Amino acid sequence: MIKEKYTKNILLGEIGEEEKSKLLNSKVLIAGCGALGSKVLANLASAGIGTIGLIDNPDDCNTEQVVSAQKWIEKHYKEINIKTYNEKIDKTNSEKIIGEYNILVDCFDNYQSKFLLNEYAVKYNKPLVHGEAAENYGHATVIIPHKTPCLACLFPNTSRDIKLADEAAGFAVNAIGALMSQSAINLLLVIQDDLENVLLTYNADDMKLEKIKLSFNPDCKICAQQGAISR
Repeated sequence: MIKEKYTKNILLGEIGEEEKSKLLNSKVLIAGCGALGSKVLANLASAGIGTIGLIDNPDDCNTEQVVSAQKWIEKHYKEINIKTYNEKIDKTNSEKIIGEYNILVDCFDNYQSKFLLNEYAVKYNKPLVHGEAAENYGHATVIIPHKTPCLACLFPNTSRDIKLADEAAGFAVNAIGALMSQSAINLLLVIQDDLENVLLTYNADDMKLEKIKLSFNPDCKICAQQGAISR
C-alpha cells in the first residue's frame, strides 16, 4: 500500500495510483552523496521511489557521507530499499551496479567521475540525469543514449581532473536538485522532459535561468564511437 506521506509529495492531479505504483517499483542510482546528492535523495525518497542506490568515489568523499545518507533513509523512509556502494565505478563493477537500475542521477563533484558515469550510461543504454552546483551556479540536463547528446558531446574539451568548488550556495543546490529530481520522475513515468536536448543553467547572482539547445558531436569519442547517434 502506498503511504500517505508519499502521495503528499508528488503532483496528485497528474499522477494516479498506477504511476505511484510504478515509482514504488522503480530503481534509481544516485551517484555522489554530497550536498546535491543529498537534496536529490530527499526529493526522490519523498516521492516514493522504491529502491535507491547510493554510490560515491571513496577518493572524493568522506565515507561517512554515504553512511549518513543511508541512515537518514532508514530512519525516515523505512519502506524504501536503500543500497550503498562505497566504491568507485570502474570496468570491473560497472555492469553489475549500473545494470540493476532504471536511471542514473549524476551528482558527482568532479568531472573525472562524471565523464566515467556518462561513458557507462551510454554503454549500458541507461538514461542519465546530469547536474552540478558550484558556488552560485548550477546546470542540469537529461542524457538518453541514442536520443540526446552525451556529456562528452557537451564538454569535449573539459579536463577530467576538474573538481567542482567545495562550496555551493544552498539556493543553487536546491534549485538544481529540484530540477534533477523532477526529471528523474519524468523519465520513470515516461513523461516528456524539457531537459532533453537542453542544458538548463541557473545563476543565483541574477536569478537567471537559461536554456541552451544541445546537439550531437559527430566526433564524440563516447556516443559516436559506441553508435549512440541515431539519424
